[in-house]
Amino acid sequence: DNGTLAENTKAYSRHLLQWRCLRGVEKVDLATSVLGHRIRSPICVAPTAMQKLACPAGEIAMARACARAGAAMTVSSWSTITVEEVAAAMDSSALQWFQLYAAPDRALTESFVRRAEQSGCKAIVLTIDAPRSGVRFANMRNSFNLPPHLSLAHYSSSNNREAALSLRSEDYNSSRSTIDKALTGTDVLWLKSITHLPIVVKGV
Repeated sequence: DNGTLAENTKAYSRHLLQWRCLRGVEKVDLATSVLGHRIRSPICVAPTAMQKLACPAGEIAMARACARAGAAMTVSSWSTITVEEVAAAMDSSALQWFQLYAAPDRALTESFVRRAEQSGCKAIVLTIDAPRSGVRFANMRNSFNLPPHLSLAHYSSSNNREAALSLRSEDYNSSRSTIDKALTGTDVLWLKSITHLPIVVKGV
């Protein structure tokens, strides 16, 4: 039960920050660049789904915090606020990426890519490690479902009602309508061919 979570936590605990002395730190600059774009803080917030479960402002609150901190934000395909709304809430100079689940319906997948491009996202983050969901005992015990007052904004706004409804089921991670189980390297090449944005492969 949550074995992977426990192993990940232990792995992080083995990494310590190495301090340096006599380096003249009266002027500290944390700025760096990622994929050719400058950010003031060396932090890229990972795609986190359904943020309105934690805060009424949802992804907009995260976007504003990232913009204020100079960090990059990755908007989830399964966000409760659309990428267009998130982009409108961020400073125009803030770095925003879009996380994508490749769907069996290539037209739906491409429509998400176009929306990310038009919203000013600077990269597509393709998740490749979720064609099948692990057994999530905590979700089963809690009978997790997205509350009826919330929705997955990108699917709802794409008029893909089947996908939006299927993600309310207990086994939402393995929904046939949202994640392509036949995904291979060929599909990564297809994705690269339809966009000028760089592709970041997530879950390797």
